[in-house]
Amino acid sequence: MPIDPSVSEQLRGFERRRRKLLQAAIDAETTAVALATKQKDIHQVISRSPALVECLGGQIAVMVPAQARASVLSVIAEAVMHVKGAATQMVMYAENEANDALLQMQTCAINANTSLEKYEALSKE
Repeated sequence: MPIDPSVSEQLRGFERRRRKLLQAAIDAETTAVALATKQKDIHQVISRSPALVECLGGQIAVMVPAQARASVLSVIAEAVMHVKGAATQMVMYAENEANDALLQMQTCAINANTSLEKYEALSKE
């Protein structure tokens, strides 16, 4: 059944406003993180970063089909939890321990990427 033209226009208007809201939220959080970075306020950078991830995730979530949205939102929520964990990590570790933890996590990411690349290469054969 076709959508009534006035309903269709209302839906387009809603979508435009939603896009503008999400963009404004992303801009606001990006600006807050940038200002905190400029002021060398690591606590503000850490505390504002989860909101930026949530805003970016919201932008992605509205772009995917409804049946995939729950999975996307789950990934976003997990990413936000990890970003929020940065504050705890920074108080748990001394400077050298934090650097070691960073190096270990970067190595894990590199190894995971290498493993994926090998798997993809093998699956193409």
